[in-house]
Amino acid sequence: MENIRVLGTGHIDLARDDMGEVDIAIGLLRATLAHVAVCNEGEAGEDAENWLHPEELSLARRMSHDGRRTSYIAGRVAAKISLTSWLATDEPDRFWVRPGVFGQPFIDGTSAIGSGLGHKLPCVSIAHSEDASMAMAYHRAHPMGIDLAPIDEDAMPLLQAELTREELVVMAKLDLPECDAAQLLWSCKESLGKTLNTALMVPLPVFEVAELIEEPPFITIHYRNFEQFRTIACRNQTGWFTLTLPRETEITDTSWLECI
Repeated sequence: MENIRVLGTGHIDLARDDMGEVDIAIGLLRATLAHVAVCNEGEAGEDAENWLHPEELSLARRMSHDGRRTSYIAGRVAAKISLTSWLATDEPDRFWVRPGVFGQPFIDGTSAIGSGLGHKLPCVSIAHSEDASMAMAYHRAHPMGIDLAPIDEDAMPLLQAELTREELVVMAKLDLPECDAAQLLWSCKESLGKTLNTALMVPLPVFEVAELIEEPPFITIHYRNFEQFRTIACRNQTGWFTLTLPRETEITDTSWLECI
């Protein structure tokens, strides 16, 4: 079983004008992030088995493809770190992060009954890149989603083919290489799809980007058909990190950027 190393963790503090003290008390306006990678040969790290639920361990051991198993383990460990931070509990192996009917991760409440936390369980969003995974735990009443997208020149023909004329005009206004800009649009649609629990199983023009605004340290993305959401994007060492959240929700600090 692979060992993992924690690349970073962070708390995202959020604010809305229409929320009260009760909403804040139940954690509606916060999220927790975790960024992990599988250790290279000879590199010290944490035992992934300590984080995984028995059902997750069983599934991982049945995976014959090394890359798929490694990605699964990294994603589930990241999910457990973000989840236990959100819940302030030290029993990560008690919680089972299961795939839904569309592959979306959800936390099986029956696995948490003994902890007394079943009614408090948040949602979780998981993202993978080539060598690392991230996860974000957030309140189920405040939909969010994340994505990681490495810059891949070979993917450019596919990315370009999925862009609308309007999106080509929008992305040309950014001071970015064409491949970077196209990968950014793809990643923000991935994070929006995760927020909606549809992934990209809809015609991509439905997710058409209407506006890109450079607001350092982020690029902010607005959508033609989903005005109730916005996505923020920033670069890490390998590519783009994107986070979709309700449009009127403000992020009150940026210290969590250190973990991406």
